[in-house]
Amino acid sequence: MTIATGSTLLHEFLRQASQHPGRVAIIDGPRRIRYRDLARAAEAVRRDLAAAGVSPGDYVGISMRRSWRVIAAIAGTLGAGARYVPLDPGYPQSRLEFMIRDCGLRVACVDPGERARHTQALHRSVVSGELADTEVQAEAADSSGYIIYTSGSTGRPKGVIIPQRNVLNLFAAACQSWFSFGPEDVWTCVHSFSFDFSVWEIWGALLFGGTLVIVDDAAKRDPSRLLSLMQEHRVSVLSQVPSPFKYLTARYELAPRPLKSLRYVVFGGEALDKPSVRSWLSLRDGPEQLLNMYGITETTVHVTAAVIGPADVAGDSAPATIGRPLPHLDIALVGIDGKAAAAGQPGEIWVTGNSLSPGYVGLPGVTAARFVARDLAGGDGPRRWYRSGDLARWNPGGDLCYLGRIDSQVNLRGFRIELGEIEAALRADGGVRDAAAAVAALPGDEQTLIAAVVPADTARLPSPQFLRDLCRDRLPAYMIPDRVVIVGKIPVTHGGEKVDRNAVAGLARQ
Repeated sequence: MTIATGSTLLHEFLRQASQHPGRVAIIDGPRRIRYRDLARAAEAVRRDLAAAGVSPGDYVGISMRRSWRVIAAIAGTLGAGARYVPLDPGYPQSRLEFMIRDCGLRVACVDPGERARHTQALHRSVVSGELADTEVQAEAADSSGYIIYTSGSTGRPKGVIIPQRNVLNLFAAACQSWFSFGPEDVWTCVHSFSFDFSVWEIWGALLFGGTLVIVDDAAKRDPSRLLSLMQEHRVSVLSQVPSPFKYLTARYELAPRPLKSLRYVVFGGEALDKPSVRSWLSLRDGPEQLLNMYGITETTVHVTAAVIGPADVAGDSAPATIGRPLPHLDIALVGIDGKAAAAGQPGEIWVTGNSLSPGYVGLPGVTAARFVARDLAGGDGPRRWYRSGDLARWNPGGDLCYLGRIDSQVNLRGFRIELGEIEAALRADGGVRDAAAAVAALPGDEQTLIAAVVPADTARLPSPQFLRDLCRDRLPAYMIPDRVVIVGKIPVTHGGEKVDRNAVAGLARQ
């Protein structure tokens, strides 16, 4: 992939639209959206945003159901030189209102007929899918991109700022060493636009003149439908969080499909599930490569990659490899003393390179704590590093093995979750004295989110369902505990200074 200096996502997309205007850009159910039409729909959005007073550097909310119109809204926002902010309609009202206040949103793109409460205070730019008479006419390279809110340990979500040049750097690096994307590729768009895996899916298709297939909610929930969609549209690139891939593999075993066009299956978002990958490899004789990728929102989607073969998933006792850094990034493993960890020893993953976020919206202190200048290369001078909070070690072959979190943040079902945010939501109720959350492993390698709650008044115990509803009013669906257990006190470690999350997780088996 060759990208001109100073180029942008929008410029590269428009180059594809100019060269291949009649090629199908998006398949959304029965609809086929061609590159020419997508570019003109994006221009209609850009004009509407300009009429609403949106200037380069502003933030634009996108409160829309998953459809091709969201892609037009994203491209139109970039054309206005602005940053888009996903406002998932499924999020609780309080969380959406916080995000709107936090980044000072004034304008939101919405579907026709949108009546969502959180958009009442905003200018509503209706993305109807109507076409302008020309393609997008304006863009600003330095001020546009996106902001994705991640979970925060204090109960406050953090808005991560990503310039669009970071995404170009990601794809240039990925294609340098690992992938060969092109106009023949058909990508699935499975993930929420609030999850940065969607950035990989959208631009992986559009930057290379490929086709993006919007996977509807029914196919997301039903692996049989997803397999049928993959077969029908000759999908070549599938991105998967390991949790749902387990069900896809089980369904494929019951009803195999040809899937002759499949070239890549890309895993990310949580630790690889070795048994399901092992099963897939035993069932398939297709040409596709399976790649395990580790990434962080703050470093723009993906950081490392590893091609996974039978030997990599032969046993379940050792952690799966996450491979080596993509060419545009470097990794250091740092011990608790702040120095590079010795060979073979675990350390915190620190990441440096040209796809790091500038920081968090309105949180200079948190930004300074997570993005630090340090000389870890022995004399090359200080570089800006992102402290991930993830543990890993180098294996003898020179690959990284992921070992888990060093704090209370976890990856579950593809979402990064601060357990402290769940705890803060529970403690916000006057009937709760204390709370602790953990992820527990169940039979069959399933994972479940559990919360232990100490009531403020033992004579008036809140019901577990009431507490789950409390979370539902304040947190996204993926952060609602699967089970809430009332306890007399929160389990702590032997020294008494930390929550014993293993003991909290053990409550799931009681």
